[in-house]
Amino acid sequence: MGTAFGFHVEDDLTLSGLNQPLGDTVLVRRWEVIKEVNGIKHVYAELIVNDSNDLPNADSFSGYHLYMGSLAVMVKNGSAVRMDKDGSWHQQVSYSI
Repeated sequence: MGTAFGFHVEDDLTLSGLNQPLGDTVLVRRWEVIKEVNGIKHVYAELIVNDSNDLPNADSFSGYHLYMGSLAVMVKNGSAVRMDKDGSWHQQVSYSI
């Protein structure tokens, strides 16, 4: 298992069908490398979203893949969020796994 880390949502982001608005924080609570291809580690990760919508508990999401490399990419159902190593959010991209 990897060490937990998080990133800040700097634009609208959809996770598992729920829209996460500006200012939300997404935490990767746990992750585990499942395979490595061409130096890119494919990681199973569980995400927790700290909602700004005053929900009683943070939502937890599992089944995502995290790609560790020069860029970290969260992937769900073909949609991806690309981040620099420092955790800064860049753009939504299309990715197929």
